[in-house]
Formats: sequence, structure tokens, C-alpha cells
Amino acid sequence: MKMRLALGIGLLVIASLAGCASRQSLPANAFLFHGKVVHVDIEDGFYGIVSSEGGHYDPVNLPKEYQQDGIEVRGVARPTDNAIGFHMWGMLVEIISIQRL
Repeated sequence: MKMRLALGIGLLVIASLAGCASRQSLPANAFLFHGKVVHVDIEDGFYGIVSSEGGHYDPVNLPKEYQQDGIEVRGVARPTDNAIGFHMWGMLVEIISIQRL
């Protein structure tokens, strides 16, 4: 029992340290996000991401396999400075990596 508890605590510490390391190694201007993909029915319709904190992200490169209303995702993105959006719905972002939860 004590061995399992020690092993569990050790794994939690390692996972926590790995999470900190990944945040420190993000590309410039990049940020972590967690949220849901939503179909926004304005203009001709598009897919955005509503973060768990309530932010709206308008990805310029959301892969087709993630263009499904309601799926939960997490990943890394960065604001796009050289793109012009016409949706006027959220922050334009470039997806660096994304994962379905």
C-alpha cells in the first residue's frame, strides 16, 4: 500500500514537472488553450474554439478532423499578426498543435 502511494505521488510530481517544462519551451507569443470547438453560424459559418476561460479563438488553420461542433480540445496556439479576418468573432490564431480530449 505504501509502495503504491509513493509511486502515485512520484508520478504526479513527474507529470507536474513535465507540464512546467512544456510551458517554458513554448514558441514566442504562443499559449496553451483548452476548450470546445464550436460551429459559429455567422458569415458563411466557420469553426472557432471557446476556451474554458471564455475566450474566443478564430483559428486560421484548424485541421478538418477537428471541425466538429462540441468536441473538447487542448493545444498550443499563437496570435496571427499577418492575417486579416472577416469573422469579427474572436482572436485570430494559428494552431501549432491540437489534441482531442
